[in-house]
Amino acid sequence: MQPPRRVHALFAPRDGGPGIRSFARPTKWPTIWPTIWPTIWLTVWLTIWLAVPVAGLFPASPEGMAASRKEVGQAVVREVVDGDTIRTEKGKLVRYIGVDTPEVRHRVNGRWVRDPQPFALEATEANRRLVAGRRVRLELDVERTDRYGRLLAYVWVEGVMVNEELARLGLARVRDYPPNLRHAARLAAAQRQAQAAGRGLWGGGRH
Repeated sequence: MQPPRRVHALFAPRDGGPGIRSFARPTKWPTIWPTIWPTIWLTVWLTIWLAVPVAGLFPASPEGMAASRKEVGQAVVREVVDGDTIRTEKGKLVRYIGVDTPEVRHRVNGRWVRDPQPFALEATEANRRLVAGRRVRLELDVERTDRYGRLLAYVWVEGVMVNEELARLGLARVRDYPPNLRHAARLAAAQRQAQAAGRGLWGGGRH
């Protein structure tokens, strides 16, 4: 606390002549706060009001956005549709991120026709061995669904990323689908292993 201010005042001495005397008057702090509080609240309000639009001018980096949107859920696999697509017990279709397996069927005149491409059945069977009837973890990336409404995910079972395992076995080609690139480098490394070993699609046979 500051020392009390000294105030000089004129007074009439006993001999009748003019004189000056000093006396101490303590500062009255309570009378100051009623004028300060409105200023404090106005400053805080203006700071928040200005900070929101300014923050929008500097969005987070793609890496930061991906990390902030990372979500992990669980589901039980009811059906293995093909090498890179499953259906959960709640009926939700899940498409694996970053890999593309040969097609088991294709559309002809608006109808699905079963006509497996090379290694399509092998990829589907490998996927079935890994996840059929099991509880899996679904890790999402930046974009959560594709244009068909399928959930996009990295699928994990007992610590194994199924997307990566299919690429390592040579039963899936790695595809980059921005902005879902969190594990792109990892998937590419798995494909290089399959290529070096001549597995599946990268063997000397059907591809």
